[in-house]
Order: sequence, then C-alpha cells, then structure tokens
Amino acid sequence: MKPIHIMAFILACVSALGRNIEPLSPDEEGVVSKLEALQWRAALSSNETALVANSLVSPKDTIAEAALCVAAAHDFRDLREHLQRGVGPANGYSRLLANIIANGLENRQQPIESLRRNHLLEIVPPDAMDQLGQKAGHIAAVLTAKTLRNGVSSNIAPNEFTFSSFDQKLLLYSGYPAADAQRMIIQVLGRATVAGADEYDLIRVLASYDNLAVDSVLATFDDEKTGEYGKLLMIRAVEKLASCFTDAEREKIKTAFGKHHSRSERIERALRQVSAELEKEGE
Repeated sequence: MKPIHIMAFILACVSALGRNIEPLSPDEEGVVSKLEALQWRAALSSNETALVANSLVSPKDTIAEAALCVAAAHDFRDLREHLQRGVGPANGYSRLLANIIANGLENRQQPIESLRRNHLLEIVPPDAMDQLGQKAGHIAAVLTAKTLRNGVSSNIAPNEFTFSSFDQKLLLYSGYPAADAQRMIIQVLGRATVAGADEYDLIRVLASYDNLAVDSVLATFDDEKTGEYGKLLMIRAVEKLASCFTDAEREKIKTAFGKHHSRSERIERALRQVSAELEKEGE
C-alpha cells in the first residue's frame, strides 16, 4: 500500500476509531492471554500458528492487535500476505497498524522501523497519533524486550516511540537475566502496600516469562513480612499464569494455598477464585 493510500485510509477511518471497541467475553479474554503468552515463546507450534492467523482476522480489535504483535515478534511466515488480507475490524487500530507494517515490508523495512514516531508522524493525523503511537510503541517494546532477553543490546532511543508505563517496566526488567528479573519483581510485589496500576503492570511483566519461579512466589506469600496487598498480588500473579503451569506446579500451589488461613476476607475470596482457576486449567 502506497503512503498516500495509507493516509487516505487513516483519514477515512479515524472518525470511526473507538466505535468498534467492545467488551470481551471470558473466552475472548482467554484468547488474548494466550496470544500475549505466545509473544515470548521461542517458536510456535502449528496449532499456535493457526491461532495467530485466525486471531488476525478477528472482528475484535483487542484480539487482532494481540495477534499482530505475536506475528511481528515471530517474523511470521508470509507476514505481508496475512496483513494484506485485512487485519481486525475495518475501522480498528489493528487494521491501521497492519497496513503501516505491510507498507514497510514492501519497502524492505522491519516492523520496528515502520513503527517509529517520526515515520508515523509523516502519515498519521494528529487526532489519531496518541492512541496509534502508544499501540505502535507496545509492539516495538515487545520486539525490543525479546532482543534484550536474547542477550542482544538495543540501540532504540526512548523518544523514537511512545511507551506506556507497562512498556517501560517491560524494557527495564528485560535488561536483566530472567531469574534476576523475576526475583526483583516478586520482591517488589511482596512488599507492596497498595495494589494499583504499577503493581498490576509488574504482574503482566512477570507473566511474560516462560518459567515462573513458583517456589519464590509461594515463599513470598507465606513470609510473615508480606502484608495483605503483597499476598493478594502473589495470588493475582498465580491467577494470571494459571494456564502456564505444569500439573505438578498447579498441585503444589493448590496445596500451599489450601493450607493458608487468613482473617482477611479479601485474601480468602481471592484464594477461592485462584483455586477454582487452577482446577479448571488442570482438567
């Protein structure tokens, strides 16, 4: 797609952006969680590749965006062809991002090059730049984080992209070895005195690692120095990663949580919820 055509497409769609946002069902939220996990895999199976391909054409923008990020992170086979088929809803951000990436591929640009702020400013109208820039920044953050985790330094400058608070944390911790990053995040969450946006960002970063240090999470949960919010955050971290555990790890967590008794109704309620989730994932 030529740059002038991208501009025309964006101008035609920008007034409709946001109208397509719809709440996701529990099953659809599960698809998004699976796609977010696939971003970090070393390789995709045939079934996982099919999931990504099907999700790229989802009518839900959130699902299509997550699939686009996976496709870019894995240098998806025939990526340009998939993008040209039409990603996500016609008036969604995922369609705009896909067309920008596809146009870059035609010009022999890697996706991260197409998503730079200066490039977007050339083709994106001001009233779409904030939202589109942050979504482009998220894909760039995932691509860069994977590079860092593979031991390759990155030379991107912060002013080249619009990074959210989550993206900034993702890049920060991706600069450390995986075991050290997990240990630091678990320590911060265990000491938390609130459960706000920053803490839930850290849970998302923790969920981006394939092998969660289950013993460290359980030790922090049982530590007498861990307060109510720290315990709640440990439970939420386990809940977020429920589908990633082995059967043995799920049993270990259920046993540990089953022995815990708290005077806090919030903790008891959270334990019941996570136990049900672990049970469901183990079926």
